Amino acid sequence: MGRLTKAFPGAILLALAAALIFYGLGLMATLSADRDSETSGWSAVSWPFPVDAWPQGRAFHCGSEECGMEVDFYIRPKIGFCDCYRGVSDDDEIDRVGDLVVLSERYAPLAPGTVVKLGNIQGRARHFAVYVPGQTKRYAIGIALSRQCDAIVATVVGDSPLSGRAEESAFKLLNSQEIRHWIEEIPQS
Repeated sequence: MGRLTKAFPGAILLALAAALIFYGLGLMATLSADRDSETSGWSAVSWPFPVDAWPQGRAFHCGSEECGMEVDFYIRPKIGFCDCYRGVSDDDEIDRVGDLVVLSERYAPLAPGTVVKLGNIQGRARHFAVYVPGQTKRYAIGIALSRQCDAIVATVVGDSPLSGRAEESAFKLLNSQEIRHWIEEIPQS
């Protein structure tokens, strides 16, 4: 009886450890699958734009099989370049802080902007036509988010009007854990 009593707590600990390992790996696989589905179809690519006054950001590409069309997604911070009190509160602010100018200096809004949120960061998004000399018209969504006095700007670009599938996938990427973590790591002004 004494030997069984001494072995019993060890058996419980062993069973508990096995259960934690089993369920822990399952939870990790679920979290990994969720993270993969957020960025599914998107591949990181090199920042394609020349150096300017702002730091390089991150660039991604999604093919037609995954996004319904070829789409590029660019995001970067503009530290100290946002209205500290109002944030990105109107469409003029998207035009002022957005990054469409890296595509071309000639662009025109296609519709009024809408409010977008990324956790506790809020801003606006707006559809544009972009006219690049010597190329066909491109289509973009300019996104500007306000984090106190800093802007986080994203641009989604395609060669044809952005499909609902492409737009949904781009916003899913913007809201992904990977992008949110990257934004949290950016020093604030």
